[in-house]
Amino acid sequence: MKYLIIPILFCCSCASVYVPNTRNMPAITKAGEMTLSGKGGTTGWEGQVAFSPVNKLGIMANGLYKNSSTSEEDDNYVKHKFWEVGAGYYEPLSDWGVFELYGGYGEGKGTAQDEYLLGGTAFATGKYYRYFVQPGMALKKEHFETGFCFRVSRVEFYEFENNTQNLNVSNTLVEPAVTFRAGGENIKMDTQLGFNIPMHATEFDFPGLTLSFGVSLRLDFTKKDGNTSPSQGNP
Repeated sequence: MKYLIIPILFCCSCASVYVPNTRNMPAITKAGEMTLSGKGGTTGWEGQVAFSPVNKLGIMANGLYKNSSTSEEDDNYVKHKFWEVGAGYYEPLSDWGVFELYGGYGEGKGTAQDEYLLGGTAFATGKYYRYFVQPGMALKKEHFETGFCFRVSRVEFYEFENNTQNLNVSNTLVEPAVTFRAGGENIKMDTQLGFNIPMHATEFDFPGLTLSFGVSLRLDFTKKDGNTSPSQGNP
């Protein structure tokens, strides 16, 4: 029981020097398909892209920027930058969904400050590498999509400083998320709710829950842009 309680206490800490980005769930099912999305929420501002150059292979790139303050003299602020690239395998499931498995690498930089509930100020800053693997499954129809993924991230700070010490710290986080998209055939509202759970007690802080809203665009470069030519001899 104590191993469950300790991570929860750390998740509730104030100075979130690591901000998990929204999980990119492209739900691509064939070569030539691309997804683009822009989002905002508790994670900050994000952009995501994914493309399938050949059947069953997907590649992706994601970026995040968050700045909750214009001055570091504020008592509470979070500043964060992050980018990553990834690739993976997808397998269509009949005509209603897709299984996908992605992995990748990214780098981030965060600085955060907040006040403790019982007084005093928490401060942390650092730079880190992150490796992830992300299995997921999505249901995909013309006007809506919904999916669940189970991302596991290895976060390794190569620079880290808090109120009292300089450390090299790392942890593995389980980051499941639920995604829902609805709208037109190609443009949809995009919403995601994610949870962030550390595998053991950690020296760096992060939000236990993330929520984002945005718009996603799906392009299909295999579709022909004109009508087929009529057969010879037809009127």
